[in-house]
Amino acid sequence: MCVAAAVMCLFLKSSRPEIAMTVALAAGVFACVLSLDELREVVDMVKNALSMARVEAEDALLIVKVSGIAIAGEYAAQLCRDAGEGSLAQRVDMAVRLTLMALTAPLMMRALNEIMGLGA
Repeated sequence: MCVAAAVMCLFLKSSRPEIAMTVALAAGVFACVLSLDELREVVDMVKNALSMARVEAEDALLIVKVSGIAIAGEYAAQLCRDAGEGSLAQRVDMAVRLTLMALTAPLMMRALNEIMGLGA
C-alpha cells in the first residue's frame, strides 16, 4: 500500500503537490492503524518482560511512554521533512528529546542515588 501511495505521489507531485502530500499522509496514517495490533503485542511483551525482571509498574509505564513518544516524534519529524520543512522537523526532534529527558530525569536520579548508596 505504501509503495502504491509513493508511486501515486511521484506522479502527482509535479502537478498537484498538495494532493500528493495528502496521499502520503493518508497512507502513513493507514499504515500506522494497520500496525496497531502488532504494537499492542509488543507493548504486552515488554510489560511481561519488565514484570519478570521485577521492574516497578511506574517504571514500566515510563518505558512504554518514552517509546511511544519517540515513535510519534520520529513520525511527526519525518512528515515535516516530507513537506519540505526541515527546520520544523529539527524543532520537533528537539522537542521530543527535551520531553524524553524530562520524563526520564526522575528515573535517572533514582538510579544515581542507588549507585551512590552502593559506594557508601
